[in-house]
Amino acid sequence: MAVPHIGFILAAYALTLLVLGGTILALVYDQRTQKKLLARLSRNEQP
Repeated sequence: MAVPHIGFILAAYALTLLVLGGTILALVYDQRTQKKLLARLSRNEQP
């Protein structure tokens, strides 16, 4: 028996994966930026 709303379910999962993936990428990028800034501050350099 085929599920009549399978398209909606797959689209919802795809959108969720896209949003979570983007959030994870943004967090990784921000972490790298913060580490660089912290290292600069530790060396008493101006940002």
